[in-house]
Amino acid sequence: MSGSLFKKQYFRYAFTILICTILLGASIIGLCTQYYKETIESDLSISAKLGASSIAEDLEQHRGMYVITENIVNKFRTISTASGSTVVFCDAEGLIRICSDERCNHINRTIPEQYLTQVTARGWTSGIGDPDGIFEGIRQYMYGVPVEYNDMVYGFVYVFTPFRALYGFLAKIGVIYLTSVAGMLLVASIIVFVETKSLVAPLTEMTRAAKAFSEGDFSKRVSVDSDDEIGELARGFNSMADSLVEMEKSRSSFVANVSHELRTPMTTIGGYIDGILDGTIPRERQTEYLNIALSEVKRLSRLTTELLNMSKIEAGEREASISVHNVWDTILNVLFSCEQRINQKNIQIAGLEPDDPAYVLCDPDMLHQVIYNLVDNAIKFTPENGEISVTVTPEDSTTKVVIRNTGDGIEPEDLPRIFDRFYKGDKSRALDRTGTGLGLYIVKTLVGIMGGEITVYSEKGSFTSFEIVLRNPETPSESEPEKEAPKKLWGKRNVAKEQ
Repeated sequence: MSGSLFKKQYFRYAFTILICTILLGASIIGLCTQYYKETIESDLSISAKLGASSIAEDLEQHRGMYVITENIVNKFRTISTASGSTVVFCDAEGLIRICSDERCNHINRTIPEQYLTQVTARGWTSGIGDPDGIFEGIRQYMYGVPVEYNDMVYGFVYVFTPFRALYGFLAKIGVIYLTSVAGMLLVASIIVFVETKSLVAPLTEMTRAAKAFSEGDFSKRVSVDSDDEIGELARGFNSMADSLVEMEKSRSSFVANVSHELRTPMTTIGGYIDGILDGTIPRERQTEYLNIALSEVKRLSRLTTELLNMSKIEAGEREASISVHNVWDTILNVLFSCEQRINQKNIQIAGLEPDDPAYVLCDPDMLHQVIYNLVDNAIKFTPENGEISVTVTPEDSTTKVVIRNTGDGIEPEDLPRIFDRFYKGDKSRALDRTGTGLGLYIVKTLVGIMGGEITVYSEKGSFTSFEIVLRNPETPSESEPEKEAPKKLWGKRNVAKEQ
């Protein structure tokens, strides 16, 4: 494939250079032809005028009489030799009287009247042809001027040079051009070959790397040694390869974590049931172990539910139905649902003194799951007689919800990965055997779907705080209350005491 691309690019560039060379050659031929015509016409004009001047001087010497002397003939032959042309003089009727060619048969031939008329009318004439066939059909460049004496036209001087001389001139130009072009094409071909090779080389590397990726080898990378588009493509390819490596690691970690999370409760359930069936566990303790097995079944159910939620989120099947909602309603409902667990650990709840409703743009169901997961985590990791505080702070365009709990906090090295799938620090594994490591991942994803942000702060041995920032309604009309504003429920006191 890469070889085919190289050939296509190489021949495409070579064909482009060839076309440009042909067009350049055609332009040069056209320009040289025009230049040659203008030069020839100028030279013939000078020769014709010199010949006419010589005849006029002879007329002056002989007082207007034609006298063909050897001196005049020699002057014509000198002009002919200098210009490489044939110089003739004809009288007013067109009869040729003098010719510079010693072996010519032009004497006493007649120049057609139409040529004489053109010279008489405008004082000169030029063109290409063979007047009256005096050059036996060989086309000539021609230039003619009148010979005047005492305001009378005594005759005409014409200068001729073969048209085929142009071909000789063009042939010389062609040889020079082709020689230059041959060298240029050779150099250009080498340059195009090298450049095309260097252009295709990264693509060839990418092809090989892609084949290696398809076979499970993600170690291949493309060398980057340029800042152009190919370099950017190579860097993007390497970045994609790094992402594939991370995805493969994540996939392997995902499989390992799911396998571990599924195997542990299943092993526990299987062991207890076997113990009950084979009598290892005495009858009076079977209820105790059945309750443990039931707890593990519930754990499996939670894991399955969270895996399904994660699958729907990553497949894009979980879409937000955004509406205006009072965040205090969700917070209080979640806390009421966790009342029993809060009272069991004698946890103090602080900050629940909403004077006014706090309306945000969110999906109420998603917000409920987010708040529930964060409160559930706070309860798990808050020690007995500890404290959980919930504050809601409306700002200009956003509202900040902070859920903070006292406790051991999170290790600094764990903070950057706290929202990763299945990530659980060592401490959390010890304190929370029932956790799946998906709760915070789902929280961050759902907050992102609703257009919000979530951050975590923690001080070792002191506290952990999650801060959610949600958008406020854009217009007052969007902030119409959904229900009556919540009353002051809890200060810094226990839920059970409030009841």
